[in-house]
Amino acid sequence: MKRILMIELQRAFKSSGFILSIITGLLISMVHSFFITVPLAIQFPEYIKTNLSMMFPGWLYTGGWLFGRQNPFSYLYLLILPILAALPHGSSFYNDASSSIISNICIRTDRKKYYFSKYVSTFISGGTAVIIPIILNFIIAAMLLPAINPQPAAFESLIGENSSFPFLFYNLPLLYVVVYILIIFVFSGLLATISLISSFYVGHVSLTVILPIIVYLFISALFAVFNLDNWCINNFIDPSYANSGILPMIVEGVILLSVTVYSF
Repeated sequence: MKRILMIELQRAFKSSGFILSIITGLLISMVHSFFITVPLAIQFPEYIKTNLSMMFPGWLYTGGWLFGRQNPFSYLYLLILPILAALPHGSSFYNDASSSIISNICIRTDRKKYYFSKYVSTFISGGTAVIIPIILNFIIAAMLLPAINPQPAAFESLIGENSSFPFLFYNLPLLYVVVYILIIFVFSGLLATISLISSFYVGHVSLTVILPIIVYLFISALFAVFNLDNWCINNFIDPSYANSGILPMIVEGVILLSVTVYSF
């Protein structure tokens, strides 16, 4: 199993889809840094010199990085997240089935091992492709802006006692960022595996990449209709989202994992 898993991981991380996903994510990440992070960094010396109010919006954790607070770039990133996750390896199962590669592989190894390796490699490559630009964006922001712990009394952020992990945000903000990056990784990987299921039903390879974002938007629209915004995936995986999303994370994560594993 280890050998076939390594082969699938190499295929995923060397694929043109992985490169395209990384480039697209980095483009959004770098544009955010140029238009938001850098201007805040330029303003900071003037802020120190003139001793302005402590409610300066450019602290690292409350405005400087991509998900420090809601902005057009974070919105766009979360909107196309399922496509970024599916691009690296989501269509590979469809391609393997279309070219009869599966039959050749399963002659040499057990079919269950191949399916397991395909699922794991799609999950890992999808999650990795999404979080790499986010991590680089945070590193750039950390190089330019002060990493001062957010202060609840300063109202610098919408994160409050009813949010997810408020203790971490105000006391261990770096750990808060790490936790959310892991959450984004997990849900990106789960959304990427939807492409594997779609391979059994669609008639064109491009549809395997598109289906995850259709499911993603459908879930968000469905919960929004019933005024359950905290159950929308794009909200509860957003580190700057004000309401609690812990229960939706657990429930929808378990459902997605169960459905994708069982169906594939």
